[in-house]
Amino acid sequence: MFCFIMVKKHSVLLMNNAIFTSAFNGLAQFFTKNQTKISIFQAIKQR
Repeated sequence: MFCFIMVKKHSVLLMNNAIFTSAFNGLAQFFTKNQTKISIFQAIKQR
């Protein structure tokens, strides 16, 4: 029983970790896309 609870806790931790990682990756991609958009916008403004 105790072992089962430990496994359950571990799987929940792993799931949270996976969700956090995917969310972090999504945010990173979003920010890099915005950075490129901003840099292009600044380049156009500087002309």
